[in-house]
Amino acid sequence: MTLIKDMGRDCPYQHPEPGPVTRVIDGALVQFASSGSVEDVSFASDYTSFHISKLPIDSTPDTIVELLQCLDLLVKKSHVRIFKDQDTMALHANITTKDRSLASLLKEINHIEGLRTLSDAALEVKEVTVYSVPGGQLRRIDSRKVQCSWQRPTREVILIFGQQQIADRVRQKFQDNVYTIRSVKVSVAEEPQEMLANHRELYTTLRLQNVPVEADQDVIKASIRHVGDQPDNITLLEPSYRNNFTKVVAALSEKFSALGNIRDAHPLMQLHAQRFQMRVTYCDEQHATVAARLLQGQMQEVLGGEPIEVNVLHSTKSKVCTEIFDVLTTRLAQLKSDLKDMGLDVNIYHYRNAGYLKRFTTLKIEGASIKAVAYTDEQLQKIMQGEIMCDQDGKALWCPSLEYESGTLRRIQDLQTPLGVKVIRKKYSKHLQIFGPLANCSEALLLVKTIVEDEYPENSRSAKIDADTELGEKPAENECQTQSCAVCWTEADTPITTSCGHVYCLDCLENMCKAGDSGTDFAITCQGASGNCDRPLQLPELQSLLQPSVLEDVLRISFLSYISKHSNDFHHCPIADCSGIYRVASKQLMRRCGICLEEHCAMCHHQHPDISCAQFRANNAEDKQFEELKTQMGLQDCPNCYMTIEKSDGCNHITCKCGAHICWACLKHFETSGECYGHLRKVHGGFGIAAGNHEAYHGDDEEEEDDDDWVFGLFDDDELAAM
Repeated sequence: MTLIKDMGRDCPYQHPEPGPVTRVIDGALVQFASSGSVEDVSFASDYTSFHISKLPIDSTPDTIVELLQCLDLLVKKSHVRIFKDQDTMALHANITTKDRSLASLLKEINHIEGLRTLSDAALEVKEVTVYSVPGGQLRRIDSRKVQCSWQRPTREVILIFGQQQIADRVRQKFQDNVYTIRSVKVSVAEEPQEMLANHRELYTTLRLQNVPVEADQDVIKASIRHVGDQPDNITLLEPSYRNNFTKVVAALSEKFSALGNIRDAHPLMQLHAQRFQMRVTYCDEQHATVAARLLQGQMQEVLGGEPIEVNVLHSTKSKVCTEIFDVLTTRLAQLKSDLKDMGLDVNIYHYRNAGYLKRFTTLKIEGASIKAVAYTDEQLQKIMQGEIMCDQDGKALWCPSLEYESGTLRRIQDLQTPLGVKVIRKKYSKHLQIFGPLANCSEALLLVKTIVEDEYPENSRSAKIDADTELGEKPAENECQTQSCAVCWTEADTPITTSCGHVYCLDCLENMCKAGDSGTDFAITCQGASGNCDRPLQLPELQSLLQPSVLEDVLRISFLSYISKHSNDFHHCPIADCSGIYRVASKQLMRRCGICLEEHCAMCHHQHPDISCAQFRANNAEDKQFEELKTQMGLQDCPNCYMTIEKSDGCNHITCKCGAHICWACLKHFETSGECYGHLRKVHGGFGIAAGNHEAYHGDDEEEEDDDDWVFGLFDDDELAAM
């Protein structure tokens, strides 16, 4: 595996070479190009899965692939998943593929008979339904890792004392952790045992348990530090097992490898821990789940018959600006304390990144309970989001002078270090966001209120910048210093520098990336050098510049933009409150949504499992009544996605949620608003807005429409202002 060297000197984790960026969005597996545009969209319905049972006990993914190759069936090893039935211990395999020709061949009975002949086993092959897309990198919780632990080799030791009093004293000191052996607390049998020696002298024995196997008689003597507590004799019993740590790890690694494709494995041997550990990361979460289920509590010969503990280790990672993290350490410590009081076994780690990620601190949550990890992540995100500073009426504190580097902003920034808080200015949404301990934030809020109320925002520089902004002019060249934002042209707030050397405010960069839809393929280009740079900002760079939540929003916007531009190929699930998306079929085909799991027709988008689309339309009285009602109310169907729309106010340009720009007068649709407005001027003589406000629409062949607009498709204010 190729590892990236510059991911941070202080990072305790290995970073594999990055592959394609994939996400599961609205039930679809989406693969993104480095530019952020969508490269491929897959659905569960695109896959076919076959279940093969009664496999030979020595079967592996490699042997399955070789078996299929003998029948001219080419299957990738990554398509094969082998697991063992917990009750019968029989081996099974699932083969999942997008290759339709392979799926057809696997269905043929002669290939099934061929498999049985080649494997010399009574194999059973059947097709199974795929309900969710395989693979894909989910946004938050990663459940591909298992943690395995086992008891380190120990032995029992018998201490012989000539006096009962000394034995009792030593026993108490071991129980109180005054005496330890190699810094390990050992347990002692409940009561000292008396024994008679050959010379009829009475001796008392103590039986120490869980003594580290590497502790010899000299080490044990040195552990009993008081001279008056020394035993008369020390007897070492047989260890629990004799295999060393390396041999045990090798044997366990082989067992884990047999249950799935392993990405990496890390043995953990702490010097004074009572249990050894290793962590295994699978390529597939299902493999990790199966491994934990089958190996948990299993007796291991290499451990002398002792069991191993195996659990799926759920984790989530996110990064936050280091400046923000530094003021939130107190709240993070409080969160850890609260989790402990609640009995949640969750660990929160953090490390500061180096290299090009140095402005971020990475936070990692790990735990065996997925609910506990999800809860902790939710609480952590709330802390990291900060609070919006509001007045007593609940309105965001803001004044015009905060839009540039004014005295008001400097006075607020001067409060940060003394109070231990961080205030972020959001110029686009016009609010101040504060981070830090709650008590400090409350104190800062009172001071900021006073500053905003006392400060006069109107000054010469403010007026100049506001006027320049309205006119679309840029500041004079001598005002554009190296730290000036390429978007707002003022001094960058929380400056971010791209690889091409241009500087942005963090807020400006985030909003620019969210507006990356160029009308064709989704792309984000640098606006530096007065908008002339146009260098594409690739996803690997954006991952280092943006907060994780913002990057996920950008990817989602790219995906939805792609769906809207391919509305003939994709459709939103017709079930209410479901965000699922599916591929449109050219003929009647019932498909199950990957989100709500409801079944509907992928051609007409209705639920009619037992009849044809035509029969459904003919038999459905509700549809007939709805069509009549649509005519009476002036409702129409979008010509692109067939969603029913209503025009309640405004001009005859309608924007459907599928992305189509529609002329309400003739229902012709366009890809851009400019094309639609051009059509309205040329064909219909105007936009169709009521006289007195804008030019009225007077069609040659059609009656004048009411000045309504679709409630879901209001035009932009910028478009209205340009009319």
